[in-house]
Parts: sequence; structure tokens; C-alpha cells
Amino acid sequence: LTMEKGDTKGRKKSKKTSRKEMRKGKPSSSSQEQTRKKGGGAPNSKKKKKEEKPRVVIVPGNGCYPVDDSNWYSSVAKALEGKGFECFLENMPDPNKARESIWIPFIQDKLKADSNTILVGHSSGAEAGMRYAEERKLKGLVLVSACYTDLGVENE
Repeated sequence: LTMEKGDTKGRKKSKKTSRKEMRKGKPSSSSQEQTRKKGGGAPNSKKKKKEEKPRVVIVPGNGCYPVDDSNWYSSVAKALEGKGFECFLENMPDPNKARESIWIPFIQDKLKADSNTILVGHSSGAEAGMRYAEERKLKGLVLVSACYTDLGVENE
């Protein structure tokens, strides 16, 4: 904004863009101001994509069958779904022995755990989660009642 010569009342007038500036493609300050008001920042800036929420896979412990009626699994799944998360809770194959050769392929192929998955493992499911994460990428891994040994139990 500039003051006009001889303007005794101190009124402000907008500075007009010269034809020379227009030919050069230089935008006027008012068009730059309008761009900012429209929420744009720089005219050709890209807006960030809204990040997709991770999927949540709950892997139960040994002997938890049916999973919907075991422990806390269903209540946690419902709470997460209430927060907008896609949650997977399935009966595991071989629920009493929890063999790695059966559980790991099931987590990968049936539950589709991937780099956008938070795996919540409980007890033997926590051990399966750690084994899974040794060679595959996950978004996150939550271990509930995990142990670092087989506790001398033959089935573990």
C-alpha cells in the first residue's frame, strides 16, 4: 500500500500491478494474498495425504479357543474398532500347541499382517509375534504377558 502524493487525509490506496509486471508473470501482492487466504501457501504446493490408520491383528495365547470368549480379546477389538481401527481377531489353527510352522504362515496369509499392521500378541501369541517380526516388517508390535523362554513346557 502506498500513500498518494497530496493526500492530506492519510488515506491508503492499493498499488496497482504495472503492465510490465503482468507481462513478466509476476503476480500482484493482492493475488498472492488471495492464494494464502484460500488455504494454499505456495501456489503449486502439494497437500499431504491423510495417513491411513494401521490395521490391528490380535494373536491369542495357547488354548484360547474360541477367541471371542477368551480373556480380553473381544473387548479390546471392539474398543479399537470404536476408535476407527480395522481389527482382526480369529481362532488360531492349532490353538493348543501353537506351532511356529502353522502360526506364522497363518498370520501372514490369513490375517495379512504387513508393514501397516500393529500386531498385539498375548502369551504364546506374543512369542509368535516376535518370531513374525524377526523376518517381516510391522507397523508395531505389542507384547502382552510375553516370556523369553519356553518355560520348560514341551508345547511352547
